Amino acid sequence: MTRRVPACERERGASLILAIAFMVVIGGIAMATLAMITSGLHNRETLDKVRDREYGADAAIEFAIANVRTLNSPNGGPALQNCQTALPASYTVDGRSYHVDCQNVPAVTIGGLLQRNVIFTACEGTTTCAPTNEIIRAQVNYQAIGSAAAPIVVTQTWVQSWSVSA
Repeated sequence: MTRRVPACERERGASLILAIAFMVVIGGIAMATLAMITSGLHNRETLDKVRDREYGADAAIEFAIANVRTLNSPNGGPALQNCQTALPASYTVDGRSYHVDCQNVPAVTIGGLLQRNVIFTACEGTTTCAPTNEIIRAQVNYQAIGSAAAPIVVTQTWVQSWSVSA
């Protein structure tokens, strides 16, 4: 004679398997979420450092543009005399040092007008900027009035180009 097993005894242990499967799925979801949050926080920290570095270099170039603008003299003013003499060795922004190099690149337009252009390059640290460590490069035009008899005075400053390196 065969014994017939009741339905409740045939399903014994099924709830334990379902509970374990549920915990494994929820655990996997929790681990994936935790990994995504950790990765996002790390990326945010990296982006903050890069942003702060770029903002610092931006501020240093803004200071340098203002300093060169003050080169009002009978011997040429901005972009015709050595712009580097108007700049300090480094600028400190939020506790970091930035060095700004400038290069005079005057040009004459087709109409014969003098373009008082200066190229500024900012890098972190206190040494001369090289293409490998430059953060920001800006070309600025100083519109000036005056002559050899009177001091040349900058009336307007135009940013012709502004680029941020990676």
